[in-house]
Amino acid sequence: MSATETTSQTGSTRSNGPGKRRRGADTARLLGLAAFAFGLSAVTSAPASLWRPALDAAGGRVTYERLDGTIWRGRAKRVVVDGTALGDIDFALNPAMLALGRASMRARVDGYAARATARIELNAIDRSARVREAAGVFNLASVRRYKLLGAPFSGSVKFRIDDLRWRDGKGCLTAAGEIWTDMLSAQTQGLGLGEAALHGPIACIGDDLRISLAGANAMGSAFVNIDVRPDRTYSLSATVDADRFELRQALELVGFRREAAGLVYDAYGPIKGLGS
Repeated sequence: MSATETTSQTGSTRSNGPGKRRRGADTARLLGLAAFAFGLSAVTSAPASLWRPALDAAGGRVTYERLDGTIWRGRAKRVVVDGTALGDIDFALNPAMLALGRASMRARVDGYAARATARIELNAIDRSARVREAAGVFNLASVRRYKLLGAPFSGSVKFRIDDLRWRDGKGCLTAAGEIWTDMLSAQTQGLGLGEAALHGPIACIGDDLRISLAGANAMGSAFVNIDVRPDRTYSLSATVDADRFELRQALELVGFRREAAGLVYDAYGPIKGLGS
């Protein structure tokens, strides 16, 4: 074999080496992209039923008929929380937030107890929850564990929550929004005293979440403060300035007491949920 042939063969061998490596790298890259596409497809199309263990971990406080859709976008049918039937809940999760230890979703509730939409964020790291851009109505007839002035709740609560953030063990961090309710109207109308609508803001008072409501009609005025504390207890204080004797008498019969500010009613205790 001549020197020319040896050089030629050696050169041929060297020229084929990089080409094979490039082809191997291209093949590996294609396989990697295919695997990534398959994995992404599998994740995005994973069934919503994968949330079942997390919901079942609530220990019976949350029940539902079934879960439809995918793990990122779906519907929980006939949801009941603490005995309160919320109906169907549509959800749309942001998967990018899960990498940061947070669940971010848009939720829509449509049922007997409530009709509402909201953006919800749950942070597993600092055990906080945040509700934003929430609006809807809650049916007070679904409240069964509590009574109002000795009678079952009736009427509704309409709400608009711009921003509400609560941290477990720390309490209220941010609160901005407004509440409207006619929960007293059934009692006042039963006494022939007309409707009694109340409305007002929500705010953080220290670590407590406070709902401040006020209203007035031709018979008098009412002020109600409801505080929710970090230890999951509540306190309610209501003051009524009644112009009519029969109204003052009726309120005293259901537990109001006379003070300088007017007729006052107080209640407090643990928050146990709203249902039966």
